Amino acid sequence: MAIKSSRSKPIRLLLGLLTLLGTGVLLLILLILTETALTVWELIQSYPIGFIVLYTVLIALVAGTGFYITWRLFSRRSHKPKIKSPKAPSVEDQQLIQEQLQQAHEKGIDVYQARKEIAELKRRQESQEIHIALFGTISAGKSSLVNALHPDAQAQVDPRGGTTTTITHYKWHNDLNQNIILTDLPGLNVVGQRHNDIAREEAYRSLVIIYLCDSDLTRDQYQELEELCELNKPIIVVLNKIDLYSDTEVNQLKQRLQQHLSELNQSVDVVSISAGGQKEVKKIYANGQEQWVEREIPPNIESLNKVLHKYLKQSREKMQQSQDAGFYRLASQKLQTATKEYRQQEASKLVKQYSKYAMTGAVAAVTPGTDILIQGYLGINLVKALCKLYDVPVKDLDVKQFIDIASKHIRTKLPMILAISGNVLKAFPGIGTVTGGALHAVAYGLIFESLGKAVTESLDRYGELQPNQTLNAFEENLREDMEIRARQIARMAMESIVSQRTKSNDGT
Repeated sequence: MAIKSSRSKPIRLLLGLLTLLGTGVLLLILLILTETALTVWELIQSYPIGFIVLYTVLIALVAGTGFYITWRLFSRRSHKPKIKSPKAPSVEDQQLIQEQLQQAHEKGIDVYQARKEIAELKRRQESQEIHIALFGTISAGKSSLVNALHPDAQAQVDPRGGTTTTITHYKWHNDLNQNIILTDLPGLNVVGQRHNDIAREEAYRSLVIIYLCDSDLTRDQYQELEELCELNKPIIVVLNKIDLYSDTEVNQLKQRLQQHLSELNQSVDVVSISAGGQKEVKKIYANGQEQWVEREIPPNIESLNKVLHKYLKQSREKMQQSQDAGFYRLASQKLQTATKEYRQQEASKLVKQYSKYAMTGAVAAVTPGTDILIQGYLGINLVKALCKLYDVPVKDLDVKQFIDIASKHIRTKLPMILAISGNVLKAFPGIGTVTGGALHAVAYGLIFESLGKAVTESLDRYGELQPNQTLNAFEENLREDMEIRARQIARMAMESIVSQRTKSNDGT
């Protein structure tokens, strides 16, 4: 303890000196400000009263502006943009999507999933079905609510939670003679990404979304509601299991939910219900014996029925807007996904094809070691082909300049690439006089493979060819698993050499 005290004494002394110094500086600043203020006050007293008033107002405005800006910077407020009202896609927009689907189909892109969404939208329009998506986490009581809304639904209810692992549709006619389809969705963030994606797609397709919870929102629930609000659909947040709370607690929970939802800049209805179901209670017999038994809880969903009735009474055209927009947005997303997958597959084929061209050129070169990349022909054509695949307009001059810069990057690394290629080729005996060609074939295979991958990444991520990012990715790709990739490319090079030898022998 004595040692610790002796070590901390200098630190305490230093802190004390710094405190005294800081206090002295603050007192000095205070004195200077006081002297300045008194001097200014004595000075302005010699001026007319109008000037004094104007000067005072000016100081108040400056001070008020400063305080206001500071308050705005540090006050809690939502930075989310206000969500606009949903608009159904116009006839022109619908025609544009159809044209995009047709063009993508002609290119060889798989547009089945996107066209399937359009077909389902037309089916729902013709059948005049009203789809209501029941969203929420597991154990919140979704299946119980299905049974309460539609007693003949016979949805499976399990108090252990997480029973619903597939999408189930329940049909019935309401008192407005409407075809209602209630969709019970699997719980989010539990059953896996695939089920999460399926649930969100159903939210896109629905007319009304019911989000069920049984307490205050967690961080994940808030994020889920935030995503759902972006769909611009009528959303009803339902606080379930109110039989577990007192009236005061229910009101407090509803207020907190409304406060959270107000931060989303979205008009969302909040209601409280008891969906019913079963509840385990302790039963005490006359002899003192205790037993846990399940007791039926009668549903109380009147508040939800009123809000649902409000939305279902709206005109068919008004209700259809958000549904149509959701379907076309979903179709557009699926077209984008299919297009991205198609481009990635085709880009991989192009890179592999041009890598083979470069290897074949190296093997067939009259002078072994001809620098194909600096020569530029294959490199330029590879970049242009990838840009065409991604519908990115690019000038020939820009591509040439990019290849020239890439060639300069390669010059400093070519000895290392050739050395690794030579080590790899030692595993292929009997290559004889074509050693030089094989060596450069492997090197150029690595170069073109890395270059093509870097260009593809830039086009896929940014939608354009960004030279600096692409060159950095090019060098990283070259260093990544170089020896393993060199072995794979060496096998391809040997196949090319054998093929050329066979052709040469056939010719002689």
